[in-house]
Amino acid sequence: MIRFNKHMVHKSSRPTNAVLSRPSGHPLMSADEAGLGMVEVLISLVLGMLLAIALFTVLHSTLYGAISQRGLSALQEAERRAVTNIQQVAHSGGYFVVSPTLSTVGPTPLSNLQVSTALLASSYTSPYSTTFAAGQYVAGGNAGTTGEDVLNIRFQSAQGANPNEPTTINCLGQTNSSSTPVDYNNSYYVDSATQSLDCAVNGGTPQILVGNGSNGGIEVQGMRVLYGVDTTGNGSVDTYETATQVTTSNIWSSVLTAQITLTFNNPLYVTTETAAQNAGQPATIPFTFLVNFQGAGGAN
Repeated sequence: MIRFNKHMVHKSSRPTNAVLSRPSGHPLMSADEAGLGMVEVLISLVLGMLLAIALFTVLHSTLYGAISQRGLSALQEAERRAVTNIQQVAHSGGYFVVSPTLSTVGPTPLSNLQVSTALLASSYTSPYSTTFAAGQYVAGGNAGTTGEDVLNIRFQSAQGANPNEPTTINCLGQTNSSSTPVDYNNSYYVDSATQSLDCAVNGGTPQILVGNGSNGGIEVQGMRVLYGVDTTGNGSVDTYETATQVTTSNIWSSVLTAQITLTFNNPLYVTTETAAQNAGQPATIPFTFLVNFQGAGGAN
């Protein structure tokens, strides 16, 4: 006979949802199970923000440096193109063709080689009024209401008339393909509407050479010309004068050089920023160069 003690409880009679606590003095979770506290989260956010700011600063500096380098390269290229074009034409200033058959008739006395009989007196009304005396190959003027200077250089081109003559190219890159000599008057000026250095040949339609926001946003805002004059007749420049002064003194035949200053916009200057933000950058950059007419005005 089996007897049951009242204190005996069957195993299956225990509650299934009973919670067993840990011994007294032991935490419910260990330190590595507790996760991050509020302080740790805030520190992580601050460190992340500082890292993001540092990366953004590096990116901004790199981008600004690349943009600045591209702008300066565009400015240098525009300056090079302007100088090359004007100097090439200036070196041809006063060139004239002696005779289409010079190579077959033999040498011609220098007394018979006169630029005044080759480059005749002429006038042009476009783009700005210009008058040349006989033999004159350089003339200056003023671009109407803008106050900017105009530089005119003329020469004669043989090309098709005499294949023995050297090739002369006008400011638009054109050569003479006809059978007779042709006079080219090259008129340089700054168009205030397009902010560009333009050139017109023989009063024709002007063409943009440099500026107008092309080639990296480069613009040409002005041109000033001073003429180097030999007032003593010793073959050396002794003074620089404006076109008005040279015209008043009627000494265009004594002009040997021209000092040209082109004013470009500064690619590093931001118009929407203050002077402090532009860090002292000027809005414009003057670029001055010299062209030489010496050696022109004679038989070639």
